[in-house]
Amino acid sequence: MIKNIVALISETLRDSENDKYRSRKELRKQKGTKFLPFRLDYANNKDYRISDCLFYFFNAIRSILGSYWNYDNQSKPQNILQATVGFEALLHLLVEILKKEFIKEYDNQVFVPFVEKIRDIPFGDTELFPMSTRGKQMLILEMSLKVFPPENSDDERLKKRIELNYNTQ
Repeated sequence: MIKNIVALISETLRDSENDKYRSRKELRKQKGTKFLPFRLDYANNKDYRISDCLFYFFNAIRSILGSYWNYDNQSKPQNILQATVGFEALLHLLVEILKKEFIKEYDNQVFVPFVEKIRDIPFGDTELFPMSTRGKQMLILEMSLKVFPPENSDDERLKKRIELNYNTQ
């Protein structure tokens, strides 16, 4: 989990190791082009914004998708959201939201409209969303298409979804 969050501050794991020894002000500059939604908040000592963002996003997930999200940590995961790949897919969605939408402040309602759009995805369908890398990729595409619908049939996400479905048959 921590590694996934660090990846939203530093370009690579190696960079994250080097960044530990730099002053936070130095982190305001970024070498690469990867979108790092938490880098500036971290560099500006606004860690609370990172924790607020994660808290409110996953709080919206829990309140809207609770039956899929809630997990007792005792039994085997029953659906993709209860597995690590599901968590990673949700983080991917969060990054996409932060990249496409200007969100100035985080609160209880800011992520609700986005999560409402994915409510009808059959997260419990383990054939469509196996707890694997392929399932994660399918889930990323499904959530992305629900939250940010394609403008036309040339959308790359549609092509990737067809390709993923074709490769499983």
